[in-house]
Formats: sequence, structure tokens, C-alpha cells
Amino acid sequence: MTGILSHLFSASPRPARFILLAHARSGSNLVAYSLAAHSQVAMLSEVLSQWPNVRQRCAKGPRHSASYEDGVDGARFLDEKVFLHHAPRGVQHCGFKIFYDHARFTPAVKTAWDYILENRDIRIVHLKRRDFLASKVSLDVALKTGQWLLENNADGTRHPVPPFTADPADYEYHFNQLHAAQSWAAGAFAHHNVMEIEYERDLFDAFPATMSRVFAFLGLDPETPQIRLQKQASHSPAEQLTNFAELREHFRHSIYEQFFQEPASR
Repeated sequence: MTGILSHLFSASPRPARFILLAHARSGSNLVAYSLAAHSQVAMLSEVLSQWPNVRQRCAKGPRHSASYEDGVDGARFLDEKVFLHHAPRGVQHCGFKIFYDHARFTPAVKTAWDYILENRDIRIVHLKRRDFLASKVSLDVALKTGQWLLENNADGTRHPVPPFTADPADYEYHFNQLHAAQSWAAGAFAHHNVMEIEYERDLFDAFPATMSRVFAFLGLDPETPQIRLQKQASHSPAEQLTNFAELREHFRHSIYEQFFQEPASR
């Protein structure tokens, strides 16, 4: 490779691979933005979402791009398009963000999970939000407003949502799905190198230190983590849900009753 291209791409070995495994409203955008800002990382976002508009929005990262089209083999897409064989100069690690429910919408795309599971050198940054209730309320608010993130350089405008009534069955289904997905991930990636981080413990008051630990886990050089987003939630679930008491009773004596304790720490 000569000429101008030799200045853009390095002749170094294939970059190391990683994924950010998470779920909606877990702080994943905050972590993904910081990873993408690292000078040694080529990071993409939700390129295997079931929603084409999300895939299109997330197809381009700071240092490379990859667009998934329906029918394409998921494993081949990851190997050829997401995890670069020839990275831009200086890039030593390639990764992307994937939710538990991504890459499951067609038989073709499901092979992406086979690829990740079979390649045990792929490092896993597993981000979880312990409070399923706060996460679900945040998801419902985002769906109502269409506002999924708020950048620090924005005018700080939030789109308030009046208190609304939640369907206990819908919330129970969501909690069960999330609980099952996290249990699956714990077993599925038992032989991978996994770093677990939590929204409540690691992102709230310890974000710079947490990202420094994530950089070290991935083998990246130390850099000052960038905080590009601000917290969106302005109301607790008890304030946002008109039938909070009904939900609390619904989940009493279940593994989810912990989310409905008052006063709650959010």
C-alpha cells in the first residue's frame, strides 16, 4: 500500500476486538461515546438493532462505518465490516455496542451471536442497570418524547412527560425479559474475558475512574475520559407513575419488589 492510503492505514496486526453489551436506558450511550472518543478505538453503536432507522443512524462512527442490510450473514458482517482487518493508523481496538435483544430478528443476523461466542478473544464490557424499574420508566419516557440522549453542549432542554399510568403486565414482562437476558449472558460469556460495570455504582459518581478501568481492561493507553452526555431523568418512578402504589402491590413478594421501596435511591 503506497501513496496517500499508506498514511491512513497501518500495517499493524488486526486490532483487538471488544463489545459493549448492555440494554436500553442503562447508560450505554455515555460509555459508548467515551470509548469512541479514545484515540486508539474504532467504535460503532447499535449496528445490529432490529430497527432499520436505528441501524442507519448508528452506521457511522468517528473512525469507520458499517451498515447492516437485511439478509446479510451477521457473522460475516461483524468479521468483515465491524471488526476491521486493516484499521486507520493509530487504531488498535475495534468494538461496537450490542443490546441483549439485538441481532435476533432474522436467522441470517443471528449468526452474529455465534461469532461473538465462538471468538473468545473478544473482550466483553458488560454494562447493567440494577434498577429495572428506573430503566423501564426511562425507556417509556424516551419512547414518548423521542429524546434518547442529551449532550452536554446542548441547551439543556428536556421534554417533560406528564405522569402516566403503567401496565403492570407490561412491566412484569419487561423485567422478566431483562432478568432472563442477564442470566443468559452470565452463562454464555463464562469463558470470555468480561468486565462488569453497573449504572448505579460505576457511572453516577465514579465515571472518570470507571472509564479509566475500562480502558485498562481493554488494553488501551490512559486518556482522560470524555463526558459528552448529561442525565435526562428529572422525576423518580414514584413521581412519574400515577399508579406506583398499584405496581408496588403487584410486585410484592417477588424478586422485583426491591425496586418499589420508598424512599428510593435513584
